[in-house]
Amino acid sequence: MPNEATMNPSVLQLDWRNEGGIATVTPRDQDRYVVKVRTLVERLHKVGHIEAFEEKLTLLQKELASWLVDRTDVAKAFLTLRDGGLLFLIIKKNSDYNESLEDELTDLDIQLAKDRDLMPLSVDVLALPSVSDVAVSTFIDPDFTFSYVPVGDDAE
Repeated sequence: MPNEATMNPSVLQLDWRNEGGIATVTPRDQDRYVVKVRTLVERLHKVGHIEAFEEKLTLLQKELASWLVDRTDVAKAFLTLRDGGLLFLIIKKNSDYNESLEDELTDLDIQLAKDRDLMPLSVDVLALPSVSDVAVSTFIDPDFTFSYVPVGDDAE
């Protein structure tokens, strides 16, 4: 998954790695991360519950990074705002239909919807074929988007 900062400087990178089966996620720029989380809280009207919301968001980020482990069919992954909720957007490495990937995304969508620890976060998942950065930019929010970037052994 390439560096997204060149595509859009407002996209904040989340470095992730798999350490002994546990996904860890680290924002590349902690100060900007805090600002973006507070923006998200305001936009989703969760003001007054910032600490609990941040904990749920951190858990969600780890769940998504865990899903990305060993994904050879995903070129890029983003967490963004769309239609009043969160969107986990993946860009496939190619344009071919991949039934297994689609099934696994559906399972992820169901898992996230049923996860009581994430409630009341609303998260949709969407896969796009290999498309240009311009096309991707139409799906991501310019004020709140995280790009998942593997580091260490998980980087290609």
